[in-house]
Amino acid sequence: MGQYELSASQWEQLEGSLPGRLGHVGVTAKDNRSFVNGVLWVVRSGAQWKDPPGEYGKELYRERNLIERAFNKLKHWRRIATRYDRRGIYFLSALYLVSAVIWG
Repeated sequence: MGQYELSASQWEQLEGSLPGRLGHVGVTAKDNRSFVNGVLWVVRSGAQWKDPPGEYGKELYRERNLIERAFNKLKHWRRIATRYDRRGIYFLSALYLVSAVIWG
């Protein structure tokens, strides 16, 4: 395990809440753990997204692009972009509603 990667116990806690798992709506991810470790490497090391180490490869850059485009679509809704709601539960419900409209 590298210094930027998740431990086994951290992965167990996170694994069930990620999209792309078996039985989840949508495309099944090839390797969620590798993707999360790659994102953590970029965030913790301060490197650029286009320069991940070899074990994460260019696939990480492509997947990050999908995430950025998803956030871009969400930001077109002013209430989401400005985090208008003060309580987290209201913001989350607005986020669910907007997501359902965009991708539903």
